[in-house]
Amino acid sequence: WHISLSKWFQDYLYFPLAMHYMRKTKGAFNKYKAHLYAMTLIGLWHGANWTFIVFGLYWGLVIIGYIKIKEYLNINSTVTKTPILKMIFMEKNSVTNMIHMTMLFCFVCVGWIFFRANSLPDTIYILTHVVTGTLDSIYGVAVLSESIKNEIVGKGLGVSGNEFISCMILIGFMEIVHFAQSRVDLEKLFNSWPIVLRWAVYFIIILIIMIFNVPTGQNLYIFNFSS
Repeated sequence: WHISLSKWFQDYLYFPLAMHYMRKTKGAFNKYKAHLYAMTLIGLWHGANWTFIVFGLYWGLVIIGYIKIKEYLNINSTVTKTPILKMIFMEKNSVTNMIHMTMLFCFVCVGWIFFRANSLPDTIYILTHVVTGTLDSIYGVAVLSESIKNEIVGKGLGVSGNEFISCMILIGFMEIVHFAQSRVDLEKLFNSWPIVLRWAVYFIIILIIMIFNVPTGQNLYIFNFSS
């Protein structure tokens, strides 16, 4: 449904707005208004709350900023003459890809804070305390005492030491898969395995999901949205 929502806003809101503002020659900001309005309304669609409006506005500004930076890089020769700027913004390799993915990940994480917070004051509090306890949490994982791990990590991140370690292991495994996907056709390789081995993998995945599943009896957050 995210695809349907995005497609609807693109066809019936963004494109008409973009065509309208493209006809206007005055005002340097005109060509960016369609992005800002469309993303803000997408945020508002999720619920009548200022957090959702700011969430949409945030992504509208991020997109506009990205477009402006690309335009600046294309016309400014200083970037191409400065080695560090050229490496970060112009070249494409594994190092710059990692930098770009890390930057995008940070933008996405900040956006989810606006989306999930109950109010704007809560959003401000989270943003100003987002790294509080991080170093203590890392220390808590490093020490061997379970009680110290649970005490420090629990206060810093809201999870137990074992839960934090499990998350890191799963994230590490996910990144290994991503790395392998960039070099090997994993789907083709997996389909070449004997059917017994493939079903063994399916069983292990289902077993892992059952082990790590924590039933809470709560509805998905999406159920609280008003359509």
